[in-house]
Amino acid sequence: MEADWPPSRARIEDAIVFGDGRILILDGGPERGFRVIRETTLGAVSDSLLDGWCDLASIADADADGILVTVGETSWEGEGFVAVADSKEGRLLWVLHLTSSEPFERVKVEKRVIRCFSGGYPDQYEWTIPVDEPSALSVERVDL
Repeated sequence: MEADWPPSRARIEDAIVFGDGRILILDGGPERGFRVIRETTLGAVSDSLLDGWCDLASIADADADGILVTVGETSWEGEGFVAVADSKEGRLLWVLHLTSSEPFERVKVEKRVIRCFSGGYPDQYEWTIPVDEPSALSVERVDL
């Protein structure tokens, strides 16, 4: 995964990929939440599945509290991503990729907590993701 900002691709797993190459593989879904099931490295995952990449398309951005956040969709239907960088250095901190989130469409940052929204009719979700501990993310269904 490139360390440039903004990222143009991500791994296809439900995962948080950190700029240093660590990966937290996730299990779950928007209706039941997510949990970390395994920690690995980008090298180990890339070696086992060389074609396991998707393209990213940014939909919305936020810049606050020393971080840049971009959210959007992938080249696969129903998937979304949240990418975070240090705004001073432009260094990628992490990318969250989810296969069942639907595209992320809105984002804001306050006190190093990201709040973003994904989906559309009939299902929309509000996500709360701590910048410094993205695996502690939470998600709630929002009534339209």
